[in-house]
Amino acid sequence: MGQSPPLPPRLVISALEIVASGARSGAARDAMCAEGGGEGGGEGGAPSCLRLVVAEMVAAKAEMGAAGAEGAGAAIRLETALTALTALAPADAACRLMRGAPAAPPAAPPGGEAAAEAEAAAGGEAAEQGGEGEGEGEGEGVGVGVAASPFATVLAVLAARPSAALCRAAASCFAAFASADAACAAALVQLGVLGQLLAQTEEGGAAQAS
Repeated sequence: MGQSPPLPPRLVISALEIVASGARSGAARDAMCAEGGGEGGGEGGAPSCLRLVVAEMVAAKAEMGAAGAEGAGAAIRLETALTALTALAPADAACRLMRGAPAAPPAAPPGGEAAAEAEAAAGGEAAEQGGEGEGEGEGEGVGVGVAASPFATVLAVLAARPSAALCRAAASCFAAFASADAACAAALVQLGVLGQLLAQTEEGGAAQAS
């Protein structure tokens, strides 16, 4: 993933399958979400495997929309990328990236663990009230906000209902992140995911995944 020019789609799909399989291990999952050193598009280094999976998901969704009925290959890439993201969901870095939050967690405030817990609780309350201020301003570490986050791409897949398999993959992705992180759950409700999940039909198990 991330080669320029791009590698053949079958190799990208194989790489995504390796991510989905390897992410079952906590140590491997953390390594896949860590930013590398050297030149690149990450936090001062090469983009993480996590970022490349997200990039593949977004690219495959765009290609599938442009190709229409001929986008079967892009659809397979998209489904495999969603499966890989589902496997990466327990990682804190994956939760932050998917909901459009800053890539790195904020530093612990003065006052020790009690102050940190109070700040975290305040942040969760703000997310439940609509995420005011998230993604506002400029500068290093500022997120993009949930409306422009990778979650919005997954929601677009679910809303378009291109196939039962893709709807199932998107619903499973949402379920994994909502289960892993309360802030993700609040962000998904804010984004309007709940209505789409409830509207899924019974075909292909998509409603069961929802």
